[in-house]
Amino acid sequence: MRDKNAGNSQKENSKKEKSNESWAVIEVGGSQQILSVGDEITVNKVNVDKGKTFSVDKVLMLVEGGKVNIGTPYLEGRCAEFEVLDHKKGKKITVIKFRAKARYRRKKGHRQALSVLKLKKILVSKK
Repeated sequence: MRDKNAGNSQKENSKKEKSNESWAVIEVGGSQQILSVGDEITVNKVNVDKGKTFSVDKVLMLVEGGKVNIGTPYLEGRCAEFEVLDHKKGKKITVIKFRAKARYRRKKGHRQALSVLKLKKILVSKK
């Protein structure tokens, strides 16, 4: 006979691990991201050279070891340091305009410029 509570112990362990974990909600590249240190994200292009680091002071929320800090709208004295791993283009999209019986056809393509970033650390700002 299978124990009903066998799977619950694994769930409780994962909750405990998450309570010790730190993560943040950071606004970067025009969007808000939920990130932990070491996470890689793809956002709209940032004007920083490949391989360089830059800091963002738009930290909206920070969770450290179960302690939650929420900004209004941003946390004072906190910033996130990112490394630019790559610049690339997104998937091609095609926009077609067509009007029936008017001999009107337009076709246009677009590829979004993107940057791949890695969160190095979340720290107290230098200000």
